[in-house]
Amino acid sequence: RDDLVQRMNMSPTDISVVHTGIDAPPEIARDRIGAVRKSWGIGDGESLIVTVARLSYEKGIDTLVEAAVRLRSTHPRARIVVVGDGPDRETLQQKIESVGLVETVRLAGFCDDVWPALAAADVVCIPSKSEGMPNVLMEAMVLGKPIVATRVGGIPEAIEHETSGLLVESEQPAELAAALSRLIDDRQLAERLGQRGRQIATSRFSVDVVA
Repeated sequence: RDDLVQRMNMSPTDISVVHTGIDAPPEIARDRIGAVRKSWGIGDGESLIVTVARLSYEKGIDTLVEAAVRLRSTHPRARIVVVGDGPDRETLQQKIESVGLVETVRLAGFCDDVWPALAAADVVCIPSKSEGMPNVLMEAMVLGKPIVATRVGGIPEAIEHETSGLLVESEQPAELAAALSRLIDDRQLAERLGQRGRQIATSRFSVDVVA
């Protein structure tokens, strides 16, 4: 809407915004969630940060890798799993290896069913450089997951900073690492943000409400 107003000089009153609609999945069994964590080598006491994204420039996975360098020094038991594939996979893997993050960051590849992967997460991260309204944001919210996301595109229309998630500026690895650290350290904050996110997803972004 803002882009149409600014570039095309359209009146805001002539534009309707229809957000992504999302339905909660059937309940995901604990043993299935445990199996996902085990398949990724996530041990007891390790914090799991999950990102679901196409491996391409606009998704900001390179920024997440840079944030992981900082996170490793403060939270050596934090693990990051990126679910998805794309043209930048080889470049990102080389970067992960070059900075010694093989044990910290895993590129898990394409997945047909992301719900168990998101359910296994302690924190969901969306480090995008540009976005519309990412599906993974809605999916993580409806699962009640604490979220760290960049302040781009439609994300701030769904996430209110410090209320239903944490927002950071894009391409700022230090800021991203600090926000992830907060949610790893403060489980009460993480729980509160996740619960509020679920309430918003249900009341504003469910398929029935959007339709």
